[in-house]
Amino acid sequence: MKKIAYLTLAFLFSNACSQTDKSENNKNMNEITANNIVEKVASQVKHYPNEPLYYIYIYSNICLYEVLVNDYPVVKNYDYGTYATPFYINSAILKSGTQKITLRLHPIGKYQDMFDLPNFTKDTKMEIKVYENDNATGLKIENAKLVKTYTTPTKTMMLGQDKDIKEEWFVAEGKDYYEASFTFDAQVPYEIEGWSKGQDLRKFDQKLLEQKVVEFYKQKSKIYSPPNLDEIAKRKYMSLRDQMIAEYEDRNYIQDAWNEYVMDYNSSYKIQPLLKNYKLEFYGENKLVILLNTSTDVRYRGKTALTAHFIDKDGDESLDFLSFVLYLPEGKKLEDGLEVIRSIVFGWSLF
Repeated sequence: MKKIAYLTLAFLFSNACSQTDKSENNKNMNEITANNIVEKVASQVKHYPNEPLYYIYIYSNICLYEVLVNDYPVVKNYDYGTYATPFYINSAILKSGTQKITLRLHPIGKYQDMFDLPNFTKDTKMEIKVYENDNATGLKIENAKLVKTYTTPTKTMMLGQDKDIKEEWFVAEGKDYYEASFTFDAQVPYEIEGWSKGQDLRKFDQKLLEQKVVEFYKQKSKIYSPPNLDEIAKRKYMSLRDQMIAEYEDRNYIQDAWNEYVMDYNSSYKIQPLLKNYKLEFYGENKLVILLNTSTDVRYRGKTALTAHFIDKDGDESLDFLSFVLYLPEGKKLEDGLEVIRSIVFGWSLF
């Protein structure tokens, strides 16, 4: 799967200034091509005396998890293991103020057949640390400020024959799902409209919504097989633009990000039929929707229902997951059709 690397972000304590003019961007969408997308995005990025970076470190024990920032997914880990790298979250921060982080925990037996653990154990735990850094200093933990630490709560258990041994157990021990949220304050110099003016998709007829989402996935997937880079650029523009604004990236970085994104769109790239088992998954306070597969196949779990086969640069046969994050702008009818606003990176797999 195409991955746009996350560079260091930064921090400014000043009034937010809007960088996205929706009407102008809509007018310019038809002008976007594979040849000019880098320049178009770079022209939207501004720089500031102080540029804030926010990122999180995650420690987990005996659980699988999803982490969302402002109800937008930034991490999905359905493999039993702990990431040692930070996850940059500025692209999920639309403006200064209170930000919400949500964690959703699953027992490791839910998605890992090798483990006979259908429920949380007493030792299940997650810790999330939110850091702030400045773009000028680069990613140096010694220069970072710890903004917030969250640890999953425990319950006190008195054990032993005389009930005199005290232990702390995970509060959801024995259960098969746990969700919690916490907040932190962020100050950023930009303001991105993002999905903030989208409509609540839960309020629409869900059968019609599903029909429109499926139609969109099937119709728009045609531009990938064979790949039409100009049309792909139009679909990717808003997502790439918002990320680069939030990360204060320069033109060279944007060019590298675009090159990496399209590197696997070669003649071998073939869209596969939509997976039969899927559901609508909502994000962004129900303003965003994707088509998520519900397959039990380990290659597909937790990923989008639209896949493609291709031969990568190393000659390996690979599987790609395309996610169109859709929304409906204010004032638009569902019958008029949904629009792409973001793409979520789900990762790629080798056969």
